[in-house]
Amino acid sequence: MANKITIGYWGFFHGVGLSSKLACELAGVEYDFKPVMTKEEFYDGLDKTLDNPFPNLPYIEDGDKIITQSQAIMQYVAYKGGKEHLIGITPCEKVEQTFLQGVVGDLKSKFVLKNFGNVNFLAEKEKHYIDIKPFLEKFEKHISGKKFFTGDQVTMADASIYL
Repeated sequence: MANKITIGYWGFFHGVGLSSKLACELAGVEYDFKPVMTKEEFYDGLDKTLDNPFPNLPYIEDGDKIITQSQAIMQYVAYKGGKEHLIGITPCEKVEQTFLQGVVGDLKSKFVLKNFGNVNFLAEKEKHYIDIKPFLEKFEKHISGKKFFTGDQVTMADASIYL
């Protein structure tokens, strides 16, 4: 394994790529960022050259290992940095952390995919807030009285909400 990993993600859109960067910061894993600037750069080239059966963005490259999917990236980074506690300590914490990452993924799908490339996004922001308000209220209720999503310690679930 290489010492420093590479994170590949859109160079013009932050989205879930920021979660991968934050995961590296939390785990103490050094990284370089490789921006993908156009859809053509990814779909006409990079997706065919990544040695992964499911090429996607974001991805991380660590030596000859290519990992896609945000949850897998976060787990890998936690292990690589020797910070396994970031994915939970007890089985219940691990399950809750994975569950919350899934809920965050649902929120991102509802919000990000719906608005990716929407040139009227700012003009329609109130409408978008109404769409995600139920998610945000549930998050607020779940976090109430806690420092972080799963309790008193930061986990990768906290990194996953970062956009």
